[in-house]
Amino acid sequence: SELRVIDARRVLLDLHNTLSGIVRDNVKLVIDVEERLGHIRADTNQLEQVLVNLAINACHAMPDGGTLTVQARNVELDAPLSKHHAMRRYVFLQVSDTGQGMDAATADRVFEPFFTTKPPGQGTGLGLAIVYGIVQQFLGQIDVESEVGRGTHFTGRRPLSSETATAQVREPRSLSLPTTPTAARLRVLIMD
Repeated sequence: SELRVIDARRVLLDLHNTLSGIVRDNVKLVIDVEERLGHIRADTNQLEQVLVNLAINACHAMPDGGTLTVQARNVELDAPLSKHHAMRRYVFLQVSDTGQGMDAATADRVFEPFFTTKPPGQGTGLGLAIVYGIVQQFLGQIDVESEVGRGTHFTGRRPLSSETATAQVREPRSLSLPTTPTAARLRVLIMD
């Protein structure tokens, strides 16, 4: 994968049609992106892969319908995250749903490859493992937070870049779409 400075707002808005094709009629899609969202260093295709997998996961967590929300905001922290990461300015990205949520025992295993809460033959349990793998490539961290019956939140944090976004030539690609995502509330931290 190749990291470039990208216009995260444009990527998220461009992804609207893809996400619209994923959600069922009984799921409302809301994309709420800050007007002056900062630029970040990322791989556009992999960012899209993460968002699509999280959206599919969210839809499976809402069999009776609900709301899938993608939000992005600029955030300035009061203090650096750690002595190794002096950055204070980030883009926060959150994918939320109003689905089923999960218990703590499920949350502990949610990123294990082939772990699924679906009946046998109804999925592979690779959706969140794919997300985890992509995030780990960027030296990221994923925390799981969930409450049964309270829905799902996936929150990512990526340092703002002071560089100008570079134009990316979009090559045809296929996204690896999991057939059985697991309901979860996740916090996705992607840090340099």
